[in-house]
Amino acid sequence: MSEIVDGVERYPATGKKVLVVGAGNGGLQAALECWRKGFDVELLEKQDRISPLGDFFAVSPPGVATLKYYPTMKADYEKHSSKGKLKTLGPDGTKLWEGEWEWALPGAPHAAPDIDMCFAIRRPVFTTMQVDQLTRLGIPIHFGADVVHAEEKEDGSAAIVTTKAGEKYTADVCIAADGVHSGFYRSRKDTVNVGDSGYAISRVAFPVDAIKPGSLAENVVKDGTQFRTYCGHEVHMSIMVCDGYISPALTHRATDSSKESWHNLKEPDYLVQKLSEVHPEFDPEALDVLHQTPERTVDWRLMWRDGSERWTSEHGRIIALGDAAHSFFPTSANGVVQALEDGLSLGECLRLGQKDIGWATKVHNKLRFQRTSILQRTGFVNREEMHHVNPEAILKGEERGEVGHYRQGKWAWGHNAELYARDNYEKCLDSLKNGGAFENTNLPPGHVYKPWNLESELERMASGRRSSLKENGDWGS
Repeated sequence: MSEIVDGVERYPATGKKVLVVGAGNGGLQAALECWRKGFDVELLEKQDRISPLGDFFAVSPPGVATLKYYPTMKADYEKHSSKGKLKTLGPDGTKLWEGEWEWALPGAPHAAPDIDMCFAIRRPVFTTMQVDQLTRLGIPIHFGADVVHAEEKEDGSAAIVTTKAGEKYTADVCIAADGVHSGFYRSRKDTVNVGDSGYAISRVAFPVDAIKPGSLAENVVKDGTQFRTYCGHEVHMSIMVCDGYISPALTHRATDSSKESWHNLKEPDYLVQKLSEVHPEFDPEALDVLHQTPERTVDWRLMWRDGSERWTSEHGRIIALGDAAHSFFPTSANGVVQALEDGLSLGECLRLGQKDIGWATKVHNKLRFQRTSILQRTGFVNREEMHHVNPEAILKGEERGEVGHYRQGKWAWGHNAELYARDNYEKCLDSLKNGGAFENTNLPPGHVYKPWNLESELERMASGRRSSLKENGDWGS
């Protein structure tokens, strides 16, 4: 018998327990979806509280495709709804292109037609929205629970996780959503290939009120809600203005001082210096935004971790999700969206396969791997596009101005992961059990999937060969 809590209609109780490790956006969404599908859910988070830090991300429609089922959370989200413009600029500030997200164009058949979409939203706002919804549903979050080991019972009947404090939790399935340093992979003793991309990113968000009246930077704020990207040689800088905040982000060649650490803080003038070294003519308005940044920013070295095609444990009782399964570069503009999609897909697969959970997680894995792998690869391709822009060709109409993450295609933003799992579960299960034919259709139409890794991408770029990824299948809108 179903129940309704806080306006959320729940499927009949399964009598099964789901343990989610990690309170990032993907883990939080997985917890919500699994509860809605009738599972008992607990969540473990190693930090003592949800972090108030974070800048913006753009959550495209697939990430909020099930938001309509959570009326209070939907209302919280829509308080931040906004419309804005995307802009491509040359290093000196010359406007090369202006437009909208593809999914925001009139008549675009995106995955969340019932939602008043946000142009962008701050990470802590979105996270708080999810946590508040978990609280209203009575889903417990155990803070300060640092999971150090995950394993299956010998007979494959359950998952057992152990925290640093020695506490043990048992569940029918464990969702490892604890990021790139996931305890799940430490438990498997997998060798994860970690490589240096050669780049670093510095990003921060602060209130627009911090911008001095009459300054050059104020011209950026007065331009309204926007996401502008300056494209230069081996460097690009974006500035997001939305919901009372401004967020500059600079991607540049890494230096010896760039580190994969939240404690590697740099003064704003360091960022100005990095830009001026490459482009002395860089837009004074953008430089002034950096000058007026009221705090030091993290200079985060962008490391790449080759993904594994297998996200599950041997018996399928443990499943990696989000960054624990597939990490993304910021230039893909898809990391959080794919983590949220994972939650939607996995919740439905577990509902459909609740009588044999070990197979349910493996079906989810097969449905998701190729899609996330292609979008991971766009992190390299988009950066390459933005670092090799030809302003004259764009202004003459010879090349497209919506470069990099501005162009994703309907296959990306029109996808509903919950419905896809529902429609394809049985056929995918048969292919895993009996070798039946199955091909994913959540890819660009006509796309032929090709395995890749960091080594192959670096070799391609070093040889000067342009990527043909966005020519493989239909990436149109």
